[in-house]
Amino acid sequence: MGRTRPKNGEGILLRPCNSIHMFFMRFPLDVVFLDGDFEIVRIVRNLAPGRLVGAVNGASQVLEVPAGELPDSFDEGVRLNIRSL
Repeated sequence: MGRTRPKNGEGILLRPCNSIHMFFMRFPLDVVFLDGDFEIVRIVRNLAPGRLVGAVNGASQVLEVPAGELPDSFDEGVRLNIRSL
């Protein structure tokens, strides 16, 4: 919140987390709700500032990236390989 847009290819993993809000955000995000094994439970693309997503059943973490950054291959049931730099 209150930050500038992340660089392309950057994101943030929030955990534990199963809901988010976009209050005080300045730019839209693509949001990926993941279970404990990094399997995609739900995707919300282009979530606008001021919006919220209530608790997502089965989610225990959330990956947030700039809107438009998620590959088209991301879909529910896909397991991600998360790596930090």
